[in-house]
Amino acid sequence: MYAPVPPGYGAPGQGYGAPNPQPRKGRRWLWPLVAVVVAALVWGVVIAVAGHRASGATARADLRGYHAVDDLCTATDFAPLTGLGFTVSPGEDGAKNPSAATFRHAALDQMGCDIAFIVPGSKDAEYPVTASVGISAALHKQADPGPEFAAAYQSQVTGDFTDDFPQSKVTRVPGLADDAYQVIQPDTEQFPRTDVKLFVRDGWMVYSLTFFEERGSDEINATIPSETDALAMLTTIAKSGMAKLEA
Repeated sequence: MYAPVPPGYGAPGQGYGAPNPQPRKGRRWLWPLVAVVVAALVWGVVIAVAGHRASGATARADLRGYHAVDDLCTATDFAPLTGLGFTVSPGEDGAKNPSAATFRHAALDQMGCDIAFIVPGSKDAEYPVTASVGISAALHKQADPGPEFAAAYQSQVTGDFTDDFPQSKVTRVPGLADDAYQVIQPDTEQFPRTDVKLFVRDGWMVYSLTFFEERGSDEINATIPSETDALAMLTTIAKSGMAKLEA
């Protein structure tokens, strides 16, 4: 699940602009994929939007009350999904679901959450359809991420970095925090799926979300959210999640 964002947003050695892997036949658990999503979101955002160091002895980070929490999953309201019948998938092969991690540092606090859901309508199928959600939050304490955050996405909105295959659609989301962009990885006949991402900056805090659902032979009765509906769900989750980080 790679989003076509600028260099530095992907996991080490795996730029988000890389082509998506081919869907596997049979049981399609997304644990390796979820791990990549969270690693890329948590670490990639930090690398790409490291920002400018605050100048002046009196300069302070514009965190607007945001603070780190021990478990970003429990600080996230997944009602937009569970309200539609999505249920948390049981962990497989000892994997924990949901899974959260927090790293605190004098310069940067990082939080990540990944969770896999069984898609409604496929729970009783031999190979249930699964969807994954990855969330990260980065609190920049010594550098303003604003300039690089805007430049990274604006370069794609203008078409300067749109050589990915399939080409992704990057658009600005007006009225959401200080700056926000959504990324849609287009559906293809070869690899049908819903793959959308939302990146939000509010002051010196960057909040990122991704929704991925692979489609296949098991989807006859499965609920497959449209890209528009998936982005709407991510926006609702982002607003409530960011509010909890301020509480």
